[in-house]
Amino acid sequence: MREFLGEAFSSVWVVGEAQRVRPSGRGHVYFELIEKGDRDEIVGKLDAVIWKGDFLKVQRLLAASEQKLVDGVQVRCRGSLDFYAPSGRLQLCVLHKCPWQRTSVGGLRTFGQVLLCRVNHVKRFAGSQVRG
Repeated sequence: MREFLGEAFSSVWVVGEAQRVRPSGRGHVYFELIEKGDRDEIVGKLDAVIWKGDFLKVQRLLAASEQKLVDGVQVRCRGSLDFYAPSGRLQLCVLHKCPWQRTSVGGLRTFGQVLLCRVNHVKRFAGSQVRG
């Protein structure tokens, strides 16, 4: 399943609000991307990580735009989906982060859309395994 999701979602742009931003002792940064509904309620959540090597690049981009990755900031992230089977955890491994721009984000997906797409892919994958 991990390989399948990695191939199906090797490079995806996701839009959302950063929450629970927490650096690790090893230099990685963990956070949640959330999507809010019309009444400001959380309708989607995706765990995310920026590995140390990628975070150094992201930090330079953020510094150039005088921004920081902090709770409550709207972000656009490009990365790949990773699945950890023992806990059934799905996370976005961020490779690139752009500051939020108040213009149209055409072509980008919210995590709700990514997760719906994931569910559809998993169903298709499961169906092909049963038949095969």
